[in-house]
Amino acid sequence: MFPSLKNINPPLPSQPANFSPSLSARSSQATTSQTAQIGEPLTLASSIAHSHNVAGIKTMGNPNFSIKPSQEGDMPRCAEIMSTAFSSEGIGPLIFGPHDAASWAKTAAVHWRAHTEHVSAFPSCPFAIKCVHTDPDSGEETIVATAEWAIYDRERTAEEWVVDPYTNRCEYVEPEADREQAMAILGPVVATRQNFVKGRRYGLLTFMAVDPAWRRQGAATACVRWGMERCRELGIPAYLEATEAGMKTYASMGWERVELGSAAYPPMMWWPEGVERWTE
Repeated sequence: MFPSLKNINPPLPSQPANFSPSLSARSSQATTSQTAQIGEPLTLASSIAHSHNVAGIKTMGNPNFSIKPSQEGDMPRCAEIMSTAFSSEGIGPLIFGPHDAASWAKTAAVHWRAHTEHVSAFPSCPFAIKCVHTDPDSGEETIVATAEWAIYDRERTAEEWVVDPYTNRCEYVEPEADREQAMAILGPVVATRQNFVKGRRYGLLTFMAVDPAWRRQGAATACVRWGMERCRELGIPAYLEATEAGMKTYASMGWERVELGSAAYPPMMWWPEGVERWTE
């Protein structure tokens, strides 16, 4: 689906501005000294592509951040972050409902179902990930951001590639009028991607959101870079649907717009070095 501009750190003055789709809100607590540069790579162990049981991958942007696979018990917190981050987006209230604990519980179940469905068919990488801050004094851990990467590490049949992650299908949206409205927004976006990608191998960034209090500290960049590194290891491109404002920041990370006709959320792709680009 789409990650939001508010989740990504703006580049430092010496860097060109650029971005894509994901979510987060403005934080009055973030400081420039804590902002990670967009171009910083993550120190990632390639073995994570083959295991979901990892202690966490440290990021270079903030030594107290690490990327870990999300567990079922994490999902209510991740749902709260997503609901907050998407509250200003037109589609946010449709797919997340009211900003309350009952809605977060429902959203948690929806996103955990998407996770389990994906990893049952494509088990090499986790679907849902979290960025965790570990307090250097107390050791307390706080989930500060969440993202969902659908890594398609093998070619898919026609029956498979027409089925998007559960979160994008909107079957769970109620009442029916809201479901129809959500599909009117997402349906064309999903169809455009499916008809372009078809059954080819690639990685899809479907959701990303950052707690407003933790913006501009490198969490969003870490979540994006995590998926880019998985794609690099597998030798496949990455894809996302961007907001207009977000396109500049994603572009600074090496993402390129793909001209596939008009779309509510313009598609962008990232190609690892040495990976042959698609010609059609």
